[in-house]
Amino acid sequence: MSGGIYLLGEDDQLIEMLERPYDSEAILQQLLAKHPSLLAGDQLEAGAPRRWLLVAREASLPSEADGGGRWSVDHLFLDQDAVPTLVEVKRSSDTRIRREVVGQMLDYAANAVVYWPVERLRATFEASCETTDRDPEDVVLDLVEDGEAVDGFWDRVSTNLRAGKVRLVFVADELPAELQRVIEFLNVQMSPAEVIGIEVRQYVGEGLKTLVPRVLGQTLEAQQRKGRTASSPRREWSWEAYRDEQDIPAEKLDTAKACFASIQDALVQRGLDWQPVFRQGYFGFQRPGGYHVVVVDLRPRVPWVSIKLPDPPDQLGLQNPYPTLEASWDPDHRQWGWSVPNASAVPDLGLAVDFSRPHQPESGPMRPPTSNA
Repeated sequence: MSGGIYLLGEDDQLIEMLERPYDSEAILQQLLAKHPSLLAGDQLEAGAPRRWLLVAREASLPSEADGGGRWSVDHLFLDQDAVPTLVEVKRSSDTRIRREVVGQMLDYAANAVVYWPVERLRATFEASCETTDRDPEDVVLDLVEDGEAVDGFWDRVSTNLRAGKVRLVFVADELPAELQRVIEFLNVQMSPAEVIGIEVRQYVGEGLKTLVPRVLGQTLEAQQRKGRTASSPRREWSWEAYRDEQDIPAEKLDTAKACFASIQDALVQRGLDWQPVFRQGYFGFQRPGGYHVVVVDLRPRVPWVSIKLPDPPDQLGLQNPYPTLEASWDPDHRQWGWSVPNASAVPDLGLAVDFSRPHQPESGPMRPPTSNA
């Protein structure tokens, strides 16, 4: 174990945080699933930090065509370049971290590129989304570069698998020196596959907990051999970009801006910390955790304002608050929305916020629907 770290409070009080082991391997696994940023995507590629999509925990992996699962990968992630990332978690106190885990990961990689059809991975991901009340298309679109289709992303996953372009990640609270040397050796010798280690050290003090990830195994030789080129940073959208790059008419933008103002005013009045997020062709307000609650879509003929609900409005006993607007229910995305023809037709969208708000928990996904309607 290394030494401590120190937090300096606003009152100049120094809080000493001492490194402590995790109580169990499962705790570290749960943290990675809930907070993928612990995989230190900014350290993997500083110019284009890796962003992560969790396909599944305990992802089943066969050892023959059309076979059942022989192994279970602790975590399977995809990054924005559709590179499958297999993560195996061990505590430093586990003796298997020195030798057995290496053979285990090589088994995973060798069989994944042959026996993991992308259709199975996509179905696994969509099933995971269903259990956490996320829309699979929205999750993918939030990861990839603007303009890429969901099917195109999964096609790239398939291409990467067939080419052996995968990433093997060993995660522990502390990686032994022997394993670090193996990781560095494999990362130099294996191409286009990538092998890295990540330490996620835990520091505890005065009721606080700090997690510090650190990437190991990325030697200069490995990077030069792989000839890595950084992907472009994520595209940022704005009103000006909608106008200049997407040629959205001024009248439509005025309507969208009026919707934005009505939603924002309602959130301020209600003390809700829902943040605006602009994407290509639409913008939304997300509650903590990155869950959309209110969305304004600019892609239809006129802007479409919608709210997230767990079930159709009639099943929830909700009556249309805007009878003068054309209303529709989108069962695939579980959104109830209204077409807004012009800026003068924008209603008080605080009513829509009030309808969705009771179904939005302080953290985590909206509850699952009670029916398949």
